[in-house]
Amino acid sequence: MISTLLFAALPILAPPPLLQDERRTSQQAAKAVDLDEQFDRLEEELEAAMDTWWDDYSAGREAGLPEAELPAYPGETFLPRFEAIAGAGHLDAQMWMIQNSPYEDAASRLMWLERILGDHTNNPDLENLFPQMVWYFDAKDPAVFRILDRFIETTKVAPHGFDAQVAKGLILMESRSKEQKAEGLAMLKELSKISRAFPMQRNLARAIFIAENLQIGMVAPNFEAVDVDGEPISLADYRGKVTVLDFWGFW
Repeated sequence: MISTLLFAALPILAPPPLLQDERRTSQQAAKAVDLDEQFDRLEEELEAAMDTWWDDYSAGREAGLPEAELPAYPGETFLPRFEAIAGAGHLDAQMWMIQNSPYEDAASRLMWLERILGDHTNNPDLENLFPQMVWYFDAKDPAVFRILDRFIETTKVAPHGFDAQVAKGLILMESRSKEQKAEGLAMLKELSKISRAFPMQRNLARAIFIAENLQIGMVAPNFEAVDVDGEPISLADYRGKVTVLDFWGFW
C-alpha cells in the first residue's frame, strides 16, 4: 500500500510545464546578462590596451625606434576571447568578430554572418548589422548573397527583411562590375517605392543620390556654405573654374 502511494505521488514531484518554461527563461536571461557583462569588460580591457599601445608606439616613433622594436598591435591577441563570447551566441560579440576578423579571412566573416542571421532573427538589435555590411562583404563572393537571400525569404520581421535587401543592393553597388552596379541600383530604386519607414531607408536614399549625382564626369550638385571668414559661398560661383574641395572631419 505504501509503495503504491509513493508511486502515485511521483508525478506530483515533477514541476509543471509552465514552471519549467519560467525556469528556462530565467536561466536564459541570466546567461544573457553574464555574456553582456563579459563582453563589456573585455571591450574595456581592449580599449585600455589600445590606449597603452598607442602611447608606447607614438613614443617609440618619436624616439626613432625601428619598426621591429616598436610595440606590437594588441588587437589580435583579443580575438580568441571575443570569439569565445561570440560562440556562446552573444550578438554584439558576433558583430565584433565580423568587424575585426583579418581582412583576408572572408570565410570567418561569412560564418559569423550566417550565425547572426540564424541565431537572432527576431532581435531588434539586428538592425545595427545591416548598415555595416557594405564595409565587410564583397560582391565578388556569391556566398554573401545566398546567406542574405535565405534570410530575406524566411524572416518574419518586416524591417529586417527590408534592411537585408537594402544591404544586398548596397554591396552590389560597391562592385567593380557594371552589371552588378546596375542590378544594385535597380534593386534600391524598387525598394525606394515602399512608403513604410524602415531603419535602412536613409542609407537607401543616400546611395541612390550618390549613384545618380556624384559619379566621375557628372556635374557636381550645387551647395552653399560659409567660409573661414563667415562669408557665404556657393559652389555655383566657381562654375567653369578649377575647384578643389577638401572634405575632412573627426571620428
